Amino acid sequence: MTCPYCTEKDGTKKNTHYLSDNIIRTALNNDGSTKREKGFYFDMSNNSGSIKFNFQRATPQKALEEGLGRQPTEDEIEDAKDVPFSVDDVFCPGCEAKFTIIEDAFTDNILPKLRDADLSNVTELSIDEISIIRKYLYLQLWRSSICHDTFQLPEDIQNDIRELLLNANIENKDLCKYPISLTYLNTEGGQEKYTQNIVGFTDDENPFVIFMNDFIIQFFTSENEVNHFDFHQLNNIADYEKYINITEDSFLIKVFSDKDRIKFNLDLMKESKSEPLISMLTDNFSRMYFAIFKTNPTEQQIRDYLSSIIGADQELALKFSNEELRDKTVDYIKSLLAS
Repeated sequence: MTCPYCTEKDGTKKNTHYLSDNIIRTALNNDGSTKREKGFYFDMSNNSGSIKFNFQRATPQKALEEGLGRQPTEDEIEDAKDVPFSVDDVFCPGCEAKFTIIEDAFTDNILPKLRDADLSNVTELSIDEISIIRKYLYLQLWRSSICHDTFQLPEDIQNDIRELLLNANIENKDLCKYPISLTYLNTEGGQEKYTQNIVGFTDDENPFVIFMNDFIIQFFTSENEVNHFDFHQLNNIADYEKYINITEDSFLIKVFSDKDRIKFNLDLMKESKSEPLISMLTDNFSRMYFAIFKTNPTEQQIRDYLSSIIGADQELALKFSNEELRDKTVDYIKSLLAS
């Protein structure tokens, strides 16, 4: 295929990360390290009852079994052959080099103000290098829209962002045409704590949301589309507009404390995956119970059933495959018949 960035050369570059690798890598690796392909991640766009819990092909066997709580299925092993948030044969080597220039500018000038800084008492940070941060965020947005089925910007917006990125002499006032909010999740306690963070997308529009480890990007297609997005306390109704950058003189970043980061990630996982899963399990158990006993289970029987699978920690159920959940339900019904 022709490279969608230059629209001239063939897309022959292998292993292009459409979310910058040096940002997301520590979240994907099981020990928070910067070594590639040794971690877990999940697909937030997955609508099935159980989470699509992914791992990378070089994940250590012990860590894999401990993380999944089981042996991986053959489908999961096959999926692990793909490098997460990376594509082959989409972009050309020349454009990949241009991407690297944008990414390196962010890594050298912006990232140290966040990851390498003491932000323990900081709630916001103002960045003067608007061009560097805007181009970097646009690059994440544009490449993700090109490469990921869940994250799809309108075609005219996608094309316009490409033009902004290609214009080497563009002025800040022209770059600042789209509303963007950036939240930084201050991650304390060592490299391994980054594995508590999330990498992925939502299928929301206005804002379009990207999770990049300790960065959360919210993008609106126009100023008219800006509204309060109530998403697990990510935005405060009292001051959310303050953190939406549009025609700015400096770029304002909202900073979450480590405590707020942990709460946000837990709330997000519970609502996105655990709660729908509990609802699915309850429904399946109730239907199976009625088919056998010709009556609905009591609330206590439902609680006992759920406890038999997930105990006190609902997140544990996220580790089970659909097949295992089905088998566990059948086994529990058999135990009732035998009692």
